Amino acid sequence: FPVTIVQFQESDPKSCWERRWDQKWRILAYDVPSRPQSRRLKLWRWLKQNRLGLLQRSLWISAKPLEEIRALFHHAANSHTLLLWEAPTPTGLNPISIVQQAWNMAEIDSNYQVVLNLAQADSKPENIRKTTLEWQKAVRNDPLLPRVLYPKSFRGFQATEHLEKMWSKFLKSGS
Repeated sequence: FPVTIVQFQESDPKSCWERRWDQKWRILAYDVPSRPQSRRLKLWRWLKQNRLGLLQRSLWISAKPLEEIRALFHHAANSHTLLLWEAPTPTGLNPISIVQQAWNMAEIDSNYQVVLNLAQADSKPENIRKTTLEWQKAVRNDPLLPRVLYPKSFRGFQATEHLEKMWSKFLKSGS
């Protein structure tokens, strides 16, 4: 079970984490009427699904290259209401503090901690299944940023390594 085979919304966690960051944020603003509310909700869900981080109300952020973000917009409904621009991290701010503001890193880290706790147990099929499901849950909430943008305490990398080791041990045992 190589984790790199598992895809989440067309994103492989390890390749995303290893991607170089060009030191630019892609900032998205939108102007969608509040009525009907379903349009705003649909856009909000789309932004979350595509792993953009919420800075405030209708201001979202991503570290993905501009081409990737533009490709997302190409397929998005009502894309004429969206504004996208690039910007470096403002002087005096740490990029990691922007990440912590835009994404709930404490919750994401907590989800990976569950994986680490489960991974310390045996490599029986039921535990591997449960650990894998918890890892998938954690990855769904992870913005899958380049590694340099995560806090030093981020547990996602370690949880992924532990899960890979569990699967490797299980497969070697012939179970």
